[in-house]
Amino acid sequence: MRPDGRRTLELRRKRLARLTAGWVAASLTLFGGAVAWAGSHTPQPARPAAARSRTVQAALPPQTRKLLEQSRELDARIRAAQSQVDRLSQKVEQVAGQAAALPPPAAPPSLPPMAMPQVQTTTGAS
Repeated sequence: MRPDGRRTLELRRKRLARLTAGWVAASLTLFGGAVAWAGSHTPQPARPAAARSRTVQAALPPQTRKLLEQSRELDARIRAAQSQVDRLSQKVEQVAGQAAALPPPAAPPSLPPMAMPQVQTTTGAS
């Protein structure tokens, strides 16, 4: 041991801190890679969506099934309304295109100038 034991102890602490930081970084990298790999490799075969929904619906309480059915009906109504809006917007675009092709309207006929009444300058009466 050196005569200056404090310095040696300080150097050992710094070295240990550097090694620990390196191990922590490596461990986190390996852990992140393992999580990414596990997320991309599903252990169970995927079932079709229809089979999943039937299984889930069988386990639902009646109120929830009723709300789910109402939600599906509302979705269908929203899709129908959206298609109607799309059709109407196409018609508006067609009419706008036809209106742009029309010649500009004729100017209204000009009126003859009106005669101004004579005003007396002294009294201001007409």
